[in-house]
Amino acid sequence: VGVELDTLADFFLLSAYNGRIREQVVHFRSVGEAVAALEQGELAGVVGPRSEVEYALGEAREGFRVRPIQTRGLRGSGWDLGAAVKQGNEHLATAISESMKALREAGSIQEIFARNDSTYIRPLRADPLERGSGSLAASRN
Repeated sequence: VGVELDTLADFFLLSAYNGRIREQVVHFRSVGEAVAALEQGELAGVVGPRSEVEYALGEAREGFRVRPIQTRGLRGSGWDLGAAVKQGNEHLATAISESMKALREAGSIQEIFARNDSTYIRPLRADPLERGSGSLAASRN
């Protein structure tokens, strides 16, 4: 299984199942390099962030099964991106939050994902009942 070196997916795979699969983990400098090896038939699968795996597969995505993985021992298998704002600057934090909401409601963010061959998943805080997955596995169909 290919994975980008020194990432959450890497640490997870090295310790999963009490380390029993660590000898089958192949490290790469990027998710893109791991996906290229998968496409060449050198790997059984790749684990990494959904958007990176989907982007690297590009048009070849139809020939692969892309799905979330179970990450036992980790708090969750998905996460939202966020912005840090200096404490006390609530005006800026509110402006960023409202702008992101407006972009999401207008469909702009979804369009960016679509242009980059990636699946858009609503942020967990936008709708707590809809949960997405940030990590996934790709393997040949």
